[in-house]
Amino acid sequence: MSDLEQCLKNNGVRFLYGKKGIFTTVDAVNSAMGLSADKNTATTNHDDFDIM
Repeated sequence: MSDLEQCLKNNGVRFLYGKKGIFTTVDAVNSAMGLSADKNTATTNHDDFDIM
């Protein structure tokens, strides 16, 4: 198992296997982080995030 595959699994990011390796989407990463695109809201509340 590759380092990337293990990292994705450890963090709950869904991915697929393609002809040239594994792949995922930004939506899958956001979902694993608890973020989702809410089509009913025009803005996103960023109060829960720290700027580094």
